[in-house]
Amino acid sequence: MATVLIVEDDPLIASFIRKALSRHGYEIEWVQSGRAALNRLGETGVDLQLLDLGLPDIDGLEVLRQLKERGDRVPVIVITSRSDPADRAIAEDLGVSPQQVNIKAKTNEKLGFLGREEGMAAQATAMLVKAAA
Repeated sequence: MATVLIVEDDPLIASFIRKALSRHGYEIEWVQSGRAALNRLGETGVDLQLLDLGLPDIDGLEVLRQLKERGDRVPVIVITSRSDPADRAIAEDLGVSPQQVNIKAKTNEKLGFLGREEGMAAQATAMLVKAAA
């Protein structure tokens, strides 16, 4: 069974994603900060990470930079409320393809995110299949 690491500081959003992926049979781990993500990804056993860019300690883009520097090859799907094209371009420069960037609902629009949880599960499944090939 594949393990997905959710790196998201918002418990409500993390719970939506966790529920959707759990229904599809994934093992879920959740951390709320960039440092915790880097520590966990330094261990083995994570098959995919869902990474928010707006984290409380270090920015998700910095997490991507550090992962790239140390040669970490765990696939990443970026989930963020940021819509700045510069953030997307930086993520792409750090190895995240345009298809792997999901714009999540803004905090005051969380209910709009509910309908996207199955889409995230489908995207996660596709990423894991691709990574296994």
